[in-house]
Amino acid sequence: MKSTFKALFLALTMALFVLPAVSDGVTDNTNIFQKLLNRLGDLGEGALYVPT
Repeated sequence: MKSTFKALFLALTMALFVLPAVSDGVTDNTNIFQKLLNRLGDLGEGALYVPT
C-alpha cells in the first residue's frame, strides 16, 4: 500500500514538473529534469520516464 501511494504521489509530482518542459530543441529543460531526479532520490526509488 505504501509503495502504491509513493507511485501515485510521484506521478502527480512529475505531472506538475513536466508540464513546463518545452520540447522545441532549443529550450534548456535541465532544471526540470534535475528537480525530478532529486524527487526520485528523496523517495529512495523510482524511474524517470521521458516520453519522446
